[in-house]
Amino acid sequence: MPDDPEAIIVCCGGAYIVSPFGKLFAGPLWDKEGISTAEIDLGEIPKAQYDFDPVGHYSQPDVFKLLVNRTAMAPVRHEPGI
Repeated sequence: MPDDPEAIIVCCGGAYIVSPFGKLFAGPLWDKEGISTAEIDLGEIPKAQYDFDPVGHYSQPDVFKLLVNRTAMAPVRHEPGI
């Protein structure tokens, strides 16, 4: 906590480093400054990709649809009357 009792903390940390299979490698750091580091095995990434099959038997095209709108959009739009 900061020394100033009136200071507002927006986020007090809590970042983790997690493997593709959910193993916790590092973290969290709560209420203090620091850097979380971990040694990772990049060979685990392709193995984890076998668990995620977005176009295989999990895809259910009868239920889900991905629609990509390629139109440039403003980040904020004001609608009259709302």
